[in-house]
Amino acid sequence: MVFVFMAFRVCKSKNLKKAIPKGFTLFEVLIAVAIIGTLSAMVVANLSRLQGGSTVVSEGEKFAAFLRQAQLWALTGQTYSGTRPSGGWGVHVETCSAGSCTYFIFADSYPGTPNRTYDEGSDGRAQDSVVDYKVFVSGVSPASGNSLDIVFDTPSGNVYLNGSQVSGDGIVTFTQSDTNSSKTVKINGKSGRIDIID
Repeated sequence: MVFVFMAFRVCKSKNLKKAIPKGFTLFEVLIAVAIIGTLSAMVVANLSRLQGGSTVVSEGEKFAAFLRQAQLWALTGQTYSGTRPSGGWGVHVETCSAGSCTYFIFADSYPGTPNRTYDEGSDGRAQDSVVDYKVFVSGVSPASGNSLDIVFDTPSGNVYLNGSQVSGDGIVTFTQSDTNSSKTVKINGKSGRIDIID
């Protein structure tokens, strides 16, 4: 009985040695490389698209922060060069192409008569912002030519869009040039609420 068991054991171990291969075949290695390459390409493609989306999102958030800053300065009576602007604080933005966009906070009618729009030479520019070179302002509404002036009256905070008090919304849309993704900032003309929407 012991002899049969030992013989079976020897046969089994010889068969196992033949059954277990030593390494991978060339075909298996090529399949693994192809799968890894495909997954890497998908990750890189999605990563660049995600980065483009985050650039336009951050630009929209930065513009909304500019609006909130002008609104806060109007409500708190912030001065410009020692004088409170009689027309309040505003943000001036224009449609533009990628790589050439700016917008800024201005003190309305410093030192002239307030008209609640930006007048170069009589209104003071308090703070400027340059838009990321891949992003551009693709639309403003309501537009006066290709620009929009959003002014918050001092000290009430009433909203003026291009010099008029309206019950509609002011809208500024930022677009990423290489991905065509966009982000819109909306200011409610009645309440002054600032929203970032898709």
